[in-house]
Amino acid sequence: MESFSRSLSGLVLEMNYGNLPGRVVRETKRVILDSMACALAGHFCDRGKFSVDMSRRLGGTPECSILGTQEKVSCCSAAFANGELINALDYDSFEIPPGHFPPFVIPPAMAIAECLGASGKDLILATAVGSEMGSRIAAGLGPRIGSIDGRKSPVLYASGQSFFIFGGVISAGKLMNLDTEKMTHAMGIAGHFCPVPNNRKFQMTAPSPMTRLTGWVSQAAVSAALLAEMGYLGDTSIFDGEFGFWRMYAYDKWSPDMVLEEIGKRWLFLNLGYKRFPCHRAMHAALDSFLHIIESNELRATDIERIKVYCNPSLASQPASKLLTNHVDAQSNIAYIFACAANRIEVEKWQSRETMEDTEILSYLEKISVEAPADWDERLREDSRNRWSGGVEIAARGTVFREEHRYPRGTALSDVEMTDDELADKFRRSASRILPREKIDRAIKYLLDLEGIPDVRMIMEQLTL
Repeated sequence: MESFSRSLSGLVLEMNYGNLPGRVVRETKRVILDSMACALAGHFCDRGKFSVDMSRRLGGTPECSILGTQEKVSCCSAAFANGELINALDYDSFEIPPGHFPPFVIPPAMAIAECLGASGKDLILATAVGSEMGSRIAAGLGPRIGSIDGRKSPVLYASGQSFFIFGGVISAGKLMNLDTEKMTHAMGIAGHFCPVPNNRKFQMTAPSPMTRLTGWVSQAAVSAALLAEMGYLGDTSIFDGEFGFWRMYAYDKWSPDMVLEEIGKRWLFLNLGYKRFPCHRAMHAALDSFLHIIESNELRATDIERIKVYCNPSLASQPASKLLTNHVDAQSNIAYIFACAANRIEVEKWQSRETMEDTEILSYLEKISVEAPADWDERLREDSRNRWSGGVEIAARGTVFREEHRYPRGTALSDVEMTDDELADKFRRSASRILPREKIDRAIKYLLDLEGIPDVRMIMEQLTL
């Protein structure tokens, strides 16, 4: 019987640009544009800085670019730095569910595309196919729940999405024109490279570590594709049997039929959520509500007596402290994020060391409390996307203002979807501290017209110094 990874490899190789629906092409361009914005903004926090320095130290053949720099390093080193930069501020888009795929899929694709001088259409195809296959493999894993001391518990939920290593290796292998056999081996190598599911431990650890793994996984995905191309033999039955990847990754079962269902017809990764704010997604609906209230009523920070935030109870349960030891602490600290918003701090500066040490901002945390909505369970039964719903109650000038949103701006719904202009504006803000204006304008133009670009290196020239 043919292994699942070999069957999937065959399907991957059959996919071509001409078969991509227009919506897939459009969304792939948009998610690449958004990811480049996040990477450029990521230079201004410690995780981004450390990752760039590490990539320089790893070095290698100068064939690929570190975004926002003059550096050329090996494709593996570039994938590492760029994967870390995209996710450094928790500003990057994600699929609902299973999570953040761009920093795992796009850096391997861009590194190989630059190395080979691939076309924009090649990059779109590889990114779309890698994103979709990673999402489908995630759909086949489940349920995301484990048994602790004999009782069912959501404690293992949210693996950190490092299973998107398969999307990364597929995107790289697609650009390299790996045949079915070598693509099968590449997936088998990647599966053994994949880090253990650690995200719940990450979420519940204070002070926060920087180990979100995105750069490590991107580097591993490129390495797996290169090794397979050389003839390195991987595990060709990585998904199969009692000890397959699903078991290695602490899932209760593997459903390959869910991976293959309507493949090429229904595209799972299109259920994208883009971020207006660099912080945990569970805050965004409440932030939308908060900013609308203070802007429409011209409320200053000093006008506000107290703020009550309503959001997902899992976020409220995460440890928080007024002592922000690093920028990752800030990403899930609700009181701190709302203090920044109340004081009109530019969003790209929320995680800067200067803002995190601002005594006026830190003292403002006393005004902010957090609760879960009383009807939370009912909301989830109605629509699982309500996990991102939220609202605020603000006491100011002798009045209590209330507002809530079920879906934050950037959700893949027609009335709240972020427009191309909004994504372009996010790119401009994020790039403005690194790139000159003419490069910013050309980068936006090239990325939104990616299918017309004959060589991806044209774009990389605009995204580097």
